[in-house]
Amino acid sequence: MGSILSGSRTQRGGRKALEALPTARLTLRVLHAVNRAPGPVVRPESSDLATVVHGHQQWLVELSVTPLNFGGHRRWMVCPECGGRREALHVLGDRLACRVCLGLRYGCQHENRRARLVRRIDKIRVRLGWPPGPLAPAAGKPPGMRWGTFHRLAGELDMLTDALVGNVVKWIDGAEAMLGRRGKTTV
Repeated sequence: MGSILSGSRTQRGGRKALEALPTARLTLRVLHAVNRAPGPVVRPESSDLATVVHGHQQWLVELSVTPLNFGGHRRWMVCPECGGRREALHVLGDRLACRVCLGLRYGCQHENRRARLVRRIDKIRVRLGWPPGPLAPAAGKPPGMRWGTFHRLAGELDMLTDALVGNVVKWIDGAEAMLGRRGKTTV
């Protein structure tokens, strides 16, 4: 059956996770040649073309510009397969395309219910300045946080922890019942 937090983080239903693939992003760092993380490199060729280089592969990508409401503009890469404006394009084999064209999912779409609960609990605990982990000890109100916010977050944390621990008890009871039906005893 697997552990309590089992579940594929990279693939579910035949679709790969977005985080597992190299990603080319068009950002100010790229436009100004600042050091960036390893992966595909976007090299602007002109105002409307860029080259994406990953290893020995190269793709010529069209750039699009849209005006912003309060002045300025935003640059986009145009997906070679669907023609849509995208902030990021991903490399899968010899293909460079957007998330939709490659059929990719976000990592959180691969999580089961318990893993989502643990992630939400950790997110709230980090916001409260407490150590992560559903069973880690609680600390007091962080300095500068309003009491109303603290009580709301602490209440939500209690509700999520109860849901997780309740699910664990339910899961253990189900496992014991299954073992009991098979005629085995637990130690």
